[in-house]
Parts: sequence; structure tokens; C-alpha cells
Amino acid sequence: MSGLSLLLSAANLFYRDIQYVTNLMLLMWMYLTPVVYPITLVPKDYLWLYKLNPMVGIIEGYRAAVFDSPSDIPATIMSAVISIAIFLLGFFVFKRSEKVFADIV
Repeated sequence: MSGLSLLLSAANLFYRDIQYVTNLMLLMWMYLTPVVYPITLVPKDYLWLYKLNPMVGIIEGYRAAVFDSPSDIPATIMSAVISIAIFLLGFFVFKRSEKVFADIV
């Protein structure tokens, strides 16, 4: 989440409409995360795409711990890799655009 925040804050400096799109994106992300419904409701054809959501591995890990079911290790690893990649992307974009923050603001 911090990588996404860094990325969107740097983008908001150059494109002011990002703040409005962010609310819509977070709302869509909330509905695409399997908190209320199980992952078994997702069609098998779209499961690989669904697991690109970094929250899927975390939520499924909690669900496996609470309900004493087998954990989905590939989804957890994919969540970790995607989260680290988003953080690194956000960090480097933020650091690169940090030099012009004072000039624009």
C-alpha cells in the first residue's frame, strides 16, 4: 500500500485529477478482494488474473489460519512479489520526481 501511495502522490503532483481517480480505484479494489466471498466463487479461467491482486494471498492466508484449511502458498508468494514490485516502482518514481516537487508546488 505504501508503494501505491508513493506512486499516486508523485503522479498527483503532475496530474491533479489523480485524487479523484484514486477513490474510484480503491473502491473497485475493495470489491475485487475476496474478504466477504470465498475465492472458490471466481471462475477457474480468471483465477490467475484474480491472484494478481496482492491482497488475495493475504486474505486467503488469514482465511486458512482461521478456518484451519490448507494455505495457498503460490498465491501468498505472488502477493509478496507483486507488493515488493509495486513498492520499488513507487519508491523509484517518487525519488525521481522529488527533485521537482518544490518547483511545482
